Amino acid sequence: MRNINWKRMRYFLEVLKHESLRKAAAELNTSPSVVSRQVRLLEEDLGAALFERTAKGIAPTEAARHLFSYAQACELQREHLRDRLHGAIQGSVRVSVTEGFIETLMDEVMIDFLAKFPDVDISLHVCPANEVVTQVLEEIAHIGLTYNPPVMPDIRFCASMRQPVMLAVRPGHPLADMKRPIEMREAVSYPFSIMPDAFGLGQLVRLAAHAENVRLEPTFVANSLFALTRFARAGSGIAFLTEFAMIHELRAGELVAVPIAQPLLQNAYARALVKADRPMTRATSACLSHVVSGMSVFSEGPADFDAARLIHRA
Repeated sequence: MRNINWKRMRYFLEVLKHESLRKAAAELNTSPSVVSRQVRLLEEDLGAALFERTAKGIAPTEAARHLFSYAQACELQREHLRDRLHGAIQGSVRVSVTEGFIETLMDEVMIDFLAKFPDVDISLHVCPANEVVTQVLEEIAHIGLTYNPPVMPDIRFCASMRQPVMLAVRPGHPLADMKRPIEMREAVSYPFSIMPDAFGLGQLVRLAAHAENVRLEPTFVANSLFALTRFARAGSGIAFLTEFAMIHELRAGELVAVPIAQPLLQNAYARALVKADRPMTRATSACLSHVVSGMSVFSEGPADFDAARLIHRA
């Protein structure tokens, strides 16, 4: 095997990212034939095929996955060397979050973190719960924040806090003054709003309804917590939300949070997660530490978290 040509690696990484010569070429501002030639030359250097044709286009081979892991390790070593040479923590961190975390993440963590670590670049991506987990698993995101993600062997929860699903109702609503948790069947007898299936909150409400043999016929479905809180605040109906998703409305007295008598909804969790055994740069570790210690949603303390132990030792 010849020495790796890093110019050709750039073409390989774009093709791997998009699984398309045409899309990679557009990203690199060149032609598909140039991209194809550079990948072919890299394959000759390595003595191994990196992509194979499928019915849907092209797909990476096992050799491509090994090469990608090698490229990641090299980038990690480069960041560690840069940290050692310059002293300050530097680098890039990508955080994927569901919408409900955005406001508290920015107010309680990010503004302060960016001021303390000016040489760290943060990329924040808002997406549904399923995509947060996928991005962490595929190492697109370093850190994920989401609601009630599935337990998986390749995912590690760095912080967890129980955040029950509640009914968001306007003061004066018949349910607002109830002194007991509301049954699921009773809740859905009123006009109500929920999140779509792709979101952790929406998935959980539908699962709870199935467990109670209750049919869901929402008046309003939106992939925006802002829209759901406004629906409830306007008195159009009730909304299935967590307390931290409507914290400002609760403090302002614009909404009331009513408990639901359903075990699945009472035992839902907000989670901070990373890919298990993925080495961390100092920048990622510092960011994760600030998230876990600074966010009020995790204020009662993280479960089994030690960022320093997760840092890759160069």
